[in-house]
Amino acid sequence: MQKKYPSNSYRNLFIILAFTLTACGGGGEETPLDEGALDAAPPHIPMNGGPCATDADCPEGGFCQVSGFSARSFCSYECDYVNDICHIQDLAGGDGTYIEGMRCIHMPDDFAGTGNPFCAPECDSVSDCAQYDNGFDTCAEPEHKGLPPKGFDKGSYKVCSQPPTDPEHPVDPITCDYKQQIMGFGAIKTLCSDYCDYLDACKEKPSDLSMACCGWGCFLFVTPGGEIDTARKNRIACFNNAFSGAQGTALVCTSPVDTCEPPIVARP
Repeated sequence: MQKKYPSNSYRNLFIILAFTLTACGGGGEETPLDEGALDAAPPHIPMNGGPCATDADCPEGGFCQVSGFSARSFCSYECDYVNDICHIQDLAGGDGTYIEGMRCIHMPDDFAGTGNPFCAPECDSVSDCAQYDNGFDTCAEPEHKGLPPKGFDKGSYKVCSQPPTDPEHPVDPITCDYKQQIMGFGAIKTLCSDYCDYLDACKEKPSDLSMACCGWGCFLFVTPGGEIDTARKNRIACFNNAFSGAQGTALVCTSPVDTCEPPIVARP
């Protein structure tokens, strides 16, 4: 269960105690009420997903996640069940501990942060993020430089964050210029370009999805977490091979579906 900051009852209790001590001071001189003390902030209470500057600001066993994932650092944990509910391994061999309300994320290998994998607060909408009192202004699918975490399935969950104002990833979400901006992966770029040619020729590509963004969505599908997923690559290649092999026949658009599975249209 998430801990919450004390309410205004903290201030009210302070006033009552101060008044009682002053009124019951016997015949001695009254002690003036310290108004400055009344305005003092409540003591910091460590909170999962809450604000932090150092590990000491976080619950026992947690750490302060400082990274490009969120401009707001927050209390997190090292976890072992990637993309599942946050789970802390018991090094002594026990069952470990689940942290409800958080998800375990494993970012690509070039991710620079206090910890990876790590737990982030899960959400359905940005209003769910207010409980962490951390200035989170975004509830979205996790990503690093435009790439999803390792093993992440698009649409499976969203987490709270405050993305940096100057994101590192160079791919334009409108023009989807990934071929120019993403270094390497030449074979995968060709694979996805050919696949989108098939989708377009056989009327499988939505009309509102540009060829460039079709390719970018395919690229993200084949390289979750910045690493090539062989099974996904082979699945796309199946369509390309069937489409290429049926050129000049009436089966050019039916052969890929009959040979492979229903076509995938992955939006970025």
